[in-house]
Amino acid sequence: MIIYRKADHLELENGVVCHLLEEYTCRKKADGTCILTNFRYRAAGGTLDQVFTEEDPGKPMPSYLASFPVQTLQVPERLEDMPVTEIARKAFSGERLAGIVLLPETLKKIGAGAFSDNTNMVFIAIPDSVDQIGPSAFSGCSAMTSLKMPRGPLEVGAYAFSYCAQLAEITMPEEMDFVPAGMFEGCRNLREITLPAGLTDIGDSAFSGCRELADVFLPESLRIIRQRAFSGCDALTVISLPEGLTTLGSGAFENCDRLVLVSIPGSVRETGGRIFRGCTGLKEVQAPSAGYLQSVFSKEKNPELFLESLRYLYR
Repeated sequence: MIIYRKADHLELENGVVCHLLEEYTCRKKADGTCILTNFRYRAAGGTLDQVFTEEDPGKPMPSYLASFPVQTLQVPERLEDMPVTEIARKAFSGERLAGIVLLPETLKKIGAGAFSDNTNMVFIAIPDSVDQIGPSAFSGCSAMTSLKMPRGPLEVGAYAFSYCAQLAEITMPEEMDFVPAGMFEGCRNLREITLPAGLTDIGDSAFSGCRELADVFLPESLRIIRQRAFSGCDALTVISLPEGLTTLGSGAFENCDRLVLVSIPGSVRETGGRIFRGCTGLKEVQAPSAGYLQSVFSKEKNPELFLESLRYLYR
């Protein structure tokens, strides 16, 4: 079913008034709640008392209004008196949304690609009721500078916030113990990330291409850093791997060209190849012993750790 809600009006420079309508499409679930399956703005010119009806809902927002976005979109808690508990796959994808998007407290699940490729949205508040965010749900939201993550247990799909180029900082929920593959890949302006204290696993390419990430604190609970997890993090200068870490995947820190010091604990026993490939600024390696480095990393797999120009500190 389709539900219309009056949204706002915009006054253009030539005095023309454009009225906006929010168009929601939803589907009833067996439990009496509903899935929001599609959203778009509708637009119509005319006087301030312009009335939208199901028979005459106006037209899709014209392209010339792209620079006149609505300031705030409050997604309703109920549609046709049914609680909105889920946003379906690609429901808001590609739509020119308001700068600020507020989601209802009834919401539990955000589907794959639900808000992907929105270029106007700068902030979204995800309520604590949400416990599932699908793959690529917010991928490509290139104007988004910040977001509120939910508190509580949370399942997040791969690439959920990838290529949010203006995202500057993020605090992840304490209950998360795994950063999925590509979660923040390509977030090139991400400067600050607070990882959960109980984090155990950082997935493939999780922070790859976060070029402004200059400092990251890895918690003592961490056991696995998978392949290319921090590749291309140009601003990183020091990496102190926590005691208890067991696995370093291939290319985990490749092309971190400002990295000057890496500290490796003796707990690391499983390694991939070329972990520090392209780290042209590396000057010092701290490790338990020379024998440990050779047996666990080996010159054949990781030649970057065995250059004559490096300084070694064994402990």
